[in-house]
Amino acid sequence: MKEGFYSIAFTGVTGESGLGLIAMDTGVIVGVDTGGVEYDRTYEYNAGSEMIEADAKAKVPAGANLVTGAPDENFDFKIDFPRETTNTPFIINTLGGRVNAVIKFPRHFPN
Repeated sequence: MKEGFYSIAFTGVTGESGLGLIAMDTGVIVGVDTGGVEYDRTYEYNAGSEMIEADAKAKVPAGANLVTGAPDENFDFKIDFPRETTNTPFIINTLGGRVNAVIKFPRHFPN
C-alpha cells in the first residue's frame, strides 16, 4: 500500500534537534534528515493494531553529530506509529540512546 510522506522532528539526550522527511511506498522506506542521515528499509501496516510497523536503518555520514551524542555509525531501529498521524510524540530507542520524535503525515502520493 502507498502511504505517502511523513515529516519528523526529533530531539536527543544532548538537547540537539533535527528534522527529516520520509517517503513510504508499498513497504519501502526512503528518507533523509537535516544532518544528512539517510533512512532506508521496510515497513508493514498492521490492520489489527492499525499501526505502521517500521524497521529502519540509519546511514550516518562521517563526521555527523547525532542527537544522541553517539559516534557517527550506522544503526538500526524500529518504530510503530498510527497511519496519518498528526503531531504524535514517540520515543525511538537506538543503541546510541533515546530520541524524542514527533511524526506528522502531510500528504499521500498522488494517484
